[in-house]
Amino acid sequence: MDGLDLCRKLKASPDTSAIPILMLSANPQIKVLASEAGADAVMEKPFEIKELLSVIAGLTTRATQSL
Repeated sequence: MDGLDLCRKLKASPDTSAIPILMLSANPQIKVLASEAGADAVMEKPFEIKELLSVIAGLTTRATQSL
């Protein structure tokens, strides 16, 4: 099972579908693949740590607002 498979599985289950998923990859096609798998955000490697922290902050803000 790879990360895309895990993402699909988590998003398919009512118990885990609300968990925010951020995909990180060097695959040039990751944006399309992650979107199709249901990921909430995606970043291509290499990336800046400040950008990563910003994306995580956005995901956690959205997740806590939906509770």
